[in-house]
Amino acid sequence: MAKKQTFADKVEKIRSAGAAHCPVCDEVPAPTKVREFVNEGGRMKLVTKTIKVCKCNSPNIFG
Repeated sequence: MAKKQTFADKVEKIRSAGAAHCPVCDEVPAPTKVREFVNEGGRMKLVTKTIKVCKCNSPNIFG
């Protein structure tokens, strides 16, 4: 059987692969899933996005 890959394994793989660094804080952004509700024609829809978060933009995203 194949080994299950955790979220921490995915982040470490991205960091070690030579991913692009943030020009402000020189850190590799970690992928993070964000869920929000969007109103589409009177119906509420749950939308999931994957964004990259590092030290310099985390206060703007998480508050």
